[in-house]
Order: sequence, then C-alpha cells, then structure tokens
Amino acid sequence: MGSTLAAACREATGGNAFLVTELVEGLRRDARRPTEISPAAVRELASGRVATALLLRVGHLDPRAPALARAVAVLGGGASLPRVAGLADLEVAQAARLVRALYDANVLVPGAPLRFVHPLVRASVYEDIPPAERALLHRKAADLLAGEQADPEAIALQLLLTEPSGDQRVVATLSAAAQAAVARGAPEVASHYLRRALAEPPSTGARPSVQLELGSTAARAGEPDGLACLREAFKVAQSPTARAASGFELGKVLLLGARAVDEAVSVLESALAVAQDRELAERIEALLLLGATTTASARIRLAKRRQEARSRLEGQDEASRLLLAVVSIDVSVSDGTAREAAALAERALAGGVLIRELVESDLPMIFPPVWVLVHTGEVGRALQTLDEAAAACRARGSPLGLATVSAFEALAQLRAGDLASAEAAARTSLELAIDAIGNPIATATLVAVMAEQGQVKDARTLLRRLGGAYDPEVMPTQTMRESRARLSMGEGDPGRALDELLAVARWEESWQLCHGILPVAWRSAAALAYAALGQTDLARELAQEELMRARRFGAMRSIGVALCTLGRLQRGAAEIELLGEAVSVLGGAEDRLEHARALFHLGAALRRAGHRTEACEQLARAMDVAHRCRATVLSGHAHDELVLAGARPRRLARSGIDALTSSERRIAGMAAEGMTNKEIAQALFLTQRTVEMHLTSSYRKLGISSRRGLSQALSGGDTPADRRRSPASSS
Repeated sequence: MGSTLAAACREATGGNAFLVTELVEGLRRDARRPTEISPAAVRELASGRVATALLLRVGHLDPRAPALARAVAVLGGGASLPRVAGLADLEVAQAARLVRALYDANVLVPGAPLRFVHPLVRASVYEDIPPAERALLHRKAADLLAGEQADPEAIALQLLLTEPSGDQRVVATLSAAAQAAVARGAPEVASHYLRRALAEPPSTGARPSVQLELGSTAARAGEPDGLACLREAFKVAQSPTARAASGFELGKVLLLGARAVDEAVSVLESALAVAQDRELAERIEALLLLGATTTASARIRLAKRRQEARSRLEGQDEASRLLLAVVSIDVSVSDGTAREAAALAERALAGGVLIRELVESDLPMIFPPVWVLVHTGEVGRALQTLDEAAAACRARGSPLGLATVSAFEALAQLRAGDLASAEAAARTSLELAIDAIGNPIATATLVAVMAEQGQVKDARTLLRRLGGAYDPEVMPTQTMRESRARLSMGEGDPGRALDELLAVARWEESWQLCHGILPVAWRSAAALAYAALGQTDLARELAQEELMRARRFGAMRSIGVALCTLGRLQRGAAEIELLGEAVSVLGGAEDRLEHARALFHLGAALRRAGHRTEACEQLARAMDVAHRCRATVLSGHAHDELVLAGARPRRLARSGIDALTSSERRIAGMAAEGMTNKEIAQALFLTQRTVEMHLTSSYRKLGISSRRGLSQALSGGDTPADRRRSPASSS
C-alpha cells in the first residue's frame, strides 16, 4: 500500500518540491488514516489543495503575476515571452521580470516556450479562469497569432475554445486550418475545425462550401455523419459550380459505400449536367462509369455512355487514365480477352495518376484496373500497385483509402496463395471500420482463408455478423456468396452451397454479360456441388462450359481451375490427363494455392490408379506448397493421402521467421527498431490491440517472450524456435 501511495504522490506532483510540500500538508490534515487513503484520493486532494496554494502563491508575488500565469496557461505550447506579454497586457520587460519571479517560485520551468513545472499547475491556473473570460482570452490569443501570421492550425486551436459570434474571419481561418490538417494527413482534426466553423456560423453564401468540406473530410476520416453532411451540402448547393462539386463528393461516397448505387448514379448525372470545369467533369464521368460496374441496373442504365466511352478510346495513345481504368473492367466482364483487359489496366496505371487521385481526392479509380490485373492473373503487378497506394494513403492520412486498398490487397494475396498475408490485409480493412465497397471483398476473403484453415465455426460467426450488411446485387458481394458456398461445401451441405452459386448465376444473367471473367467462377463450384448431390452429367456439362469460357478469355488461372474441376469429375486415364494438364497450367500461374490443389487431386488420382511412386511425388509437392500457403486443410489432406500411398510424412512445423505473416514481419520489424505499440498503430492505421495481437503471435512463432529478442530473431539468429524445429520429410 505504501509503495502504491508513494507512486500516486509522485504522479500527482512530478516530484516538484513545492507540490510535494503542499500535498503532504493536505494529507497530514486529512481526517482519514493513511491506510484508508487511496491513489484516487491522492489525485483528488492534489488537484484541490495544490490549486489553492499555487494561486495564493502567485498572487503574493506581484498583482500582475496571475495575469501572466493565465496567459501562459491559455497559450499552452505557443507561450513565447512576447505572446504572453501581449496577452497579459504587459510590456515585454515587465513580463520578463515576472517570468523570472515565477521561475524562482518554482511555478515555471526555465527555457522557451514558457511552461509550468507540472501539468497539474497549468490545469489549476487554467481552470481558475472564469469560462467567459477564458473564451475572451483564447480569442485575443488567436488575434495575436494572426497578427504574427502564425500557422493557421495554431490559430485554430485557440479559436476552438472561443464562443461563436458569426465572425467570417474565424470561418476563413478554421477552413484554412482544415486544409492544412488534410494536407498533413489528419482528416479527423480537419473535421473538428470545420464543425467549429459551421457553429460560428458562416454566411449564407459560404455555408454550402464549409458543409461540403466537412462532409468530405468526415467521410475521409471514417466519421459516421460524413454522408449526411454531403447530402446536406448537395441539397443546399445553388450555383452550378457548387452543385457539381458537392455532387461529385456525394456520388463518390455513395459508390464507395456500395449500398446506394442508384442514388449515386442520379447524383452524378445531375452533377455532370452542370459541371463547367473540364477536369471535374472527367472525374464525375469516371465515377458514373464505375457505377456501371457495380450493379446490373446501373450497367443497363448507363449502357449508351459505356459504349461511347469505349469508342473514344479507339486509336488514342494518350487517353484519360480515368477512362482507361473503368473501361478495362468493362472489357474484362463483357467481350474482351484477358490480354486486352490487362493491357488497358496497365495503361490506366501508368504514371501513378490513379494513386494520386486516390490520395488527393479519394477517387477510387485505381481499383478497377487492380481488379482486372488480379482476375487476369497479373497478381504480382496488382500487389506492387497496391503497396504503392497503401504507402501513399498512410502518408496522406486516408483511412478510407487504406481500408479499400487493404481489401483489394487481401483479395490479391488470396489469389497469390498467401493466406497469411490475405488474412492480415482483410483484418486491417475491417478493423478500420469504414463503410466502403472493399468491406464485402475483405469479409469474403477472410471467410475463404478461414475455410482453407478449417476455422468453419469462426467463419460462420463472421458471416452472421457482417455477411448480411451489403447490397446483394453489387459486384463485390458475389464474392460473399462464393465464400458462403465454400463453407457449406466444407460442412458437407452441397445443397446449401448450390443455392448461393445459383444466386450468382441469376446475378450474371441480370448483368447481360457475354463471356468475360467474373468475380466468381460459379460454374466450376456449382459443378462440384451437383456432383456431390449425384447429378454427375449436369456437373460435367457445367464444368465443360466453364473450361470453354476460360479458354476463350485466356487467363491461365481460370483455365487451370476449370481443368482441375473437370478432371475431378472424370475417372481413370481421363481424370489423370486433365489433372496433369491443370497442374501444368497452374504451375505457370501465380496462384500457388490452386496449384497445390491440382497437385493434390492429381496425386490422389495416381494413388487410386496404383501409381504409388508418382502419387507420392505429387502429394509431397502438394503438401509442401499448401503448407507454405498456410492452407492447413489441404496440407492435412495431402498428408493423409501420402499415408494411404505408403509414405511416412512428418507434419510440417509452423515456427520461425518463415512462419510470420507479412503484417507480423512489418510490425515486428518496427518494434525491433524501438517503436512503441502506440506509434506502430498510428503509423499503420491499426488499433493498439491489433498491434499487440500481431506481436504476441510473432513472439510465439519466433520462440521469444518479449520484444527484447526481436532484433536477433529477425536477423536470423538462433532462437529457441529454431533449435526446436525438426526437418519435414515426405519420404
């Protein structure tokens, strides 16, 4: 108890002799016994007792000393001697003499800027100022700073603590400070400034502009009322310029939310009709066309505009990157080939224009070409782009952008077969808790990863919590249906899986698509469900159609998956031949997980055919690749097949540096460099709880107990985990 009380006393006083003396005197006069005095009571006593003694002490020094102390308290970190003198209505020389007296009285700390010996002292002085007088002092401090042409944010911090008075200079200053905050990557701070500007309030003519700024920054910061602010800004906009600007911002947020696409299209059409600025009109049109890739109703409604946009691209070497971005996805789902769609996507991404648009205005046009690259098999190129976009979003301070980038990164990592990185990126996206079009993608990816790792119960829980929150007709939600189908198949319920997949089929029909690549290869998945229900002929028919469509589109992964599915529906030589072709095709693709799956099914087919040596070779490769993908279910199946083939494989250990996910490596590396959990969380837009979770997992895998061993472990030094690890064998 004694040590706890002593620690509380030190915390309350900072060890300052004057504060300790006053606190001890207060404790001596307290009627309670020492064993009855809690740390909370110490803090409460310190606050009252020290404040009273301090104010008396300052007042006895000089009649003008309290005014100077109040000026220091009001100015905070900006308390330079000239500013303090001006705020206290003192000559600088007078102020300097009083400052020295306050040094000697152990109230201020020597040096610049002027500051109190302890936060408690500052709080005592500040709270003693009557509220009305305090607000006037803050306004006077803001005027002093403005006269010095100080940083707008320094002035804004003072204005936040003043009373609204309808002063348009205050509105202008707070708006300028908000722009500076956005530029340095702090949209939540900008939102705070703009809310105070609205309360001033702005003039009738200026209000729509401030409302629009607030809606944009609130949406960027992920604040729940951002959309409502933008709707209000669009509603009150009178001039064509204001209506076009507010319509662009509102339409963008509606599209990113993926729940009001029809409203977004109407808003954007209205904005485009009055847009006078050519660049803004180009952005609005790009968003409109993006809407046409989101729902069937928008696609049909904007069919003429889509066709006109594609016609404009023909023969243009320097076409708009925004137009190229959205046309690339239209080509991929309509009548183009993988090569054609990927070429358009590459042209759109050239020069980094789309990344700049994302971080400067949250314009999400980078995602259509990234989606195209992922689905045409150019996963490495997609991940490179997403890495650049994520770095830009962090530097700019855009949680909204980072949430969506992380969702697409999760999808790309899943398609690369890196389940650990896919899980980390999906969780990052969802933890940012921003309503964005990437959320169904992140959710579906996380569920898929859980299914591959046998976490069926947890995956079902996640789907119950998030799965029904999205518009079932938007394109990204089809991946949710695929994940639910995957879970149902894993649970031995092919009928339930088929219901989900046939819903995708109806969605495809409503889109009036030709033969392009879709977010879900539903025919292959449905073929396996039909086969499980005993309808083999229908299953083979669907699998053959999927293979035909995949060959026509030309993406290696799609062809390989279709071949693997069709092979699994055959028996004998035909099964081995098709699965062998699938292994060959997927070996040249970037999806390690599907390659491992094809290897497994080929090995199993060879075992059933009596080719044990060849079977063991394929199954050992399948188990190894699946293990490196972190696909524990598939790795386990391959292990069991190897046992049936007569081999004695060892279970593969999951420890050491190689077991770390990309997120774990990044966070562990930052911790090894000396960054605190809070600093890491702020740098990566994560919660401290998430950082702690990743570090705990890293310690376990590396065989260490704290961050003290991180540097050695990450540099490849011998750790307990290394010493425990036994080599895997499939012989």
